[in-house]
Amino acid sequence: MRKHVPLIAFGLKVAITLGLLGYLLRKVDVAPVLTQLRAIAPAAVFVGVLILLAQLVLLARRWQLVNRIVDAPMPWRQVLRLTMIGHFFNQVLPSGLAGDAVRAWLASRQGVQLGRLVRGIVCDRIVGLLVLVIIIGVTFFVSPHLAADKLPDTKVFRIIAILGLSALAALFLWGEQLAGLLMRYRLTEPLGKLTADLHKVHYSRGTSAAILGLAAAVQLLNVAVVYVCARGMHIELDFGAALIVIPAVMLVSMAPISFAGWGVREGAMIFGLGLLGISAADALAVSVAFGILQLLLGLPGAVLWLALRGTAQAKAATPQSPG
Repeated sequence: MRKHVPLIAFGLKVAITLGLLGYLLRKVDVAPVLTQLRAIAPAAVFVGVLILLAQLVLLARRWQLVNRIVDAPMPWRQVLRLTMIGHFFNQVLPSGLAGDAVRAWLASRQGVQLGRLVRGIVCDRIVGLLVLVIIIGVTFFVSPHLAADKLPDTKVFRIIAILGLSALAALFLWGEQLAGLLMRYRLTEPLGKLTADLHKVHYSRGTSAAILGLAAAVQLLNVAVVYVCARGMHIELDFGAALIVIPAVMLVSMAPISFAGWGVREGAMIFGLGLLGISAADALAVSVAFGILQLLLGLPGAVLWLALRGTAQAKAATPQSPG
């Protein structure tokens, strides 16, 4: 039974994705969505892809900095190549962590210690999630100044920001002590090592600020891509209002219940942009355009993956000369 669990999980995610998309398509008139997608300006597509490419570069740089802190250093070309390959697998496999697993596996085959790699990837993920949560909360603190007439006052997001900042403070004050306590026992030793690495990642002098800044920039670029897609379809979207809504949409779309976030992202986008007065059809068109651009950006990663496989197969087929 256990060996069938991955297949069952795959089937469930595909079913949930198709179910969510089917539900949305029944609720939203498809014709104007297709019209908007066909009418998107080529310049908007080009700029959107460039922004997402820049985002991948920032993600690669952030991962490289985190890896240095957890003693798993990797050269820039290797980090960028694996980041692009990981993005490809995140788009074509049902789990949002599939790209992370592929990155860790490939890097370990290239000589990097697997345990440190895994902790580095987990730390990198946590940094990105924590910064996203804080951005959501902070933008709702200032939302009256950005879009007072468009968004309701939602205290829950302000509480999220306080909790995120509290978590950072707790990690600073007690992270080392908690890591030491966990590492005393064999069962909790891996968690202790992860806690110690998280503390170092968030509070390394001269590096943590760069890591947190890169994490914030990655989220701002998501907002920029959505804004560019909307403007490319002549949909009126205020950038300040988008700065409040889109991070929350991205957080919801990270829920690991669908295929690469499809369906979940569209539902969240319809709700979020609906608060700004944008129709469901226009919001769905923006979300689908964003998803298509992500798929396009996965193509270079696919090429790099095939090239890497070809190189590995060629090396395996080369007869070894006797010692």
